[in-house]
Amino acid sequence: MVVEARLRRCQRRRVDASAVTEEEGGRAVMETSTEEGGGAYACKVCYSDTNSDEEYNYDLLSNKGPLNWGNIKEEWHLCKNGTRQSPINLQENRAIVVFNSSGIQRNYRPANANLLSTDHDIMVNWTENAGYILINGTQYQLVQCHWHSPSEHTINGIRYDLELHLVHRSLNAVAVIGLLYHTGNPDQFLSTIEDDLTLMAANITNVTHLGIVDPEQIAGLTSNKYFRYNGSLTTPPCSENVTWTVFTQQKTAGREQIKLLRAAVNGDVSCLNLAY
Repeated sequence: MVVEARLRRCQRRRVDASAVTEEEGGRAVMETSTEEGGGAYACKVCYSDTNSDEEYNYDLLSNKGPLNWGNIKEEWHLCKNGTRQSPINLQENRAIVVFNSSGIQRNYRPANANLLSTDHDIMVNWTENAGYILINGTQYQLVQCHWHSPSEHTINGIRYDLELHLVHRSLNAVAVIGLLYHTGNPDQFLSTIEDDLTLMAANITNVTHLGIVDPEQIAGLTSNKYFRYNGSLTTPPCSENVTWTVFTQQKTAGREQIKLLRAAVNGDVSCLNLAY
């Protein structure tokens, strides 16, 4: 079932974030702090019949949907009553300028990786050391990246067509880099995996070995301006104390690429025929 209008109905409480902007020698960072409350959840624009084996989904009408995540398992209680829940709406006009010499340092390296289709996203999972980032002196190892469509975060109330999350872990914490896409020129990395996504959309496979993948090729970052805030995982168990870095730089992906990502998540080639 696909209903574009459901996008607004499938949202929990939204928190507009006040922002702190860091600048250092041309680097601008918008660090944000959340008010008490939960995040906003965008429905999948295309999904097939509900899988009875899945633990949760994005269907507002389902008892496993976002409004009920906190009731499904006791250990998921933060999805219901957490105070720093992601995603949020990031607002530039509420930014406060501060200066920070640490910023964020990316130290990625090409490494072997697999492409996986899950019930909720398309993921690149590195099977070797793919490098790390440094934030305020803490090192976070890159583990995987995945895409959500439409975007989970919004900037100034605008929701984008696609969002990439690069997930990093330290011994006891998580840091996620978020990148937003709008429809435009095809994305270079997505172009290299279109054949694999087509097989996933046709339910022929849900995992493919990609060989060596350079995280910098996926991220394609050229800007040093971003929002920073302390939030949570955007899926159950909705664990908090996640350091979010959402770049204001916007990437582009082709319309057919975005449709293909959505179809691959659902294993449903009919999604390729949908307008959005």
